[in-house]
Amino acid sequence: MELKTPRSESEESPKICIVDDQQDSVRFLELVLQSSGMECTNFNSGAALLDYLCDNEADVVILDVIMPEMDGYEVCRRLKANEKTKDIPVIFLTSKLAPEDRIHGLDMGGHDYIFKPPDPKELKARTQAALRVKRLQDALKGKLQLQEENNALQQGMLGEHWEKTFGQLAASLAHEINNPLAAALGMVQLLTLKDSFGGETDDRLKLIDTSLQQAGRKLRSLLLIAQIGQKQQEIALSDLMEDMVTLTNYSMVSNKVVLEKEFDKDCKWVGVPSDLARALLYILNNSVEAVVNCDNAVISMRLICHPGGSQVIISDTGSGISADVGNRITEPFFSTKGRPHNGVGLYLATEILDHFNAGIEFKSPAEAFSTEVAVTLPSLV
Repeated sequence: MELKTPRSESEESPKICIVDDQQDSVRFLELVLQSSGMECTNFNSGAALLDYLCDNEADVVILDVIMPEMDGYEVCRRLKANEKTKDIPVIFLTSKLAPEDRIHGLDMGGHDYIFKPPDPKELKARTQAALRVKRLQDALKGKLQLQEENNALQQGMLGEHWEKTFGQLAASLAHEINNPLAAALGMVQLLTLKDSFGGETDDRLKLIDTSLQQAGRKLRSLLLIAQIGQKQQEIALSDLMEDMVTLTNYSMVSNKVVLEKEFDKDCKWVGVPSDLARALLYILNNSVEAVVNCDNAVISMRLICHPGGSQVIISDTGSGISADVGNRITEPFFSTKGRPHNGVGLYLATEILDHFNAGIEFKSPAEAFSTEVAVTLPSLV
């Protein structure tokens, strides 16, 4: 049960939680600390404190050790086990003088000890010392958060720089490869038209002609994915999916991954092909990484049309997503794979898909697979 006390006039006053089942002790502590400008909230049980801290903050907890139902040591253990409250300094208030009792309290995560009855000056001094520790911790956490934001910004800038560089390389690649490819194709077609070599030679020339044309189409498709700053256009999603298979084929073959694919050729989509391709490649590469070193590794890629739009489903037989990390897999820089993985792939994929109102859903386990990622693209209408 919480015993409410008047709030300090200043909202910036340090917030002290006092937990003691002896009301005389509570009142004494309250008077001493309020005279130093601290705001006190009092409780007569550890359970009441834990309930209060679910929705409120505190700078220091002064905690009686000997209490019914739940002693101070157990309350402290629970505070330190909670991510939200683990950094709040705990000062034990006790009449237990044995060294092993003090050691046990410190082992539970306690910051300091005050013996009953406390000297007012000592009480103020120890509480102020705990407040300084809390302020230093808060300042450090603020700096760490700022550093993480700076790192994210730098990653974004590097990503933008790489995209521009990759676009320039793509344009250069188109020039350097398309010209000799077109020349070779022209020579083969000229030979076919002018001369008839007959038999096996003609068959081989036709095969070369077909292969060069296929290489030209594939190169144009891959360059379409690489280009930055494109305008929206209607595309055949099955062609885009085939291009993704081409891009990841070496990685799958080298890691002995069996690919199962099923693409509906009637699926159309309006948007920027390079944006969608990058988002899907992030997801596909994540699946490839998930099955590395797995026995009988399988990745399934499906493209399905439905009245509301199209759905791309990428599944794998990796280790799956455990329940404790399921809600964090799209957080930036979060990864369970360790180095060299930086944990930005699924985050970037989600950010890109959000731009054109595409839905993304993760299932683990999924039917016949350990993990399934489904991307739902809106209809053309």
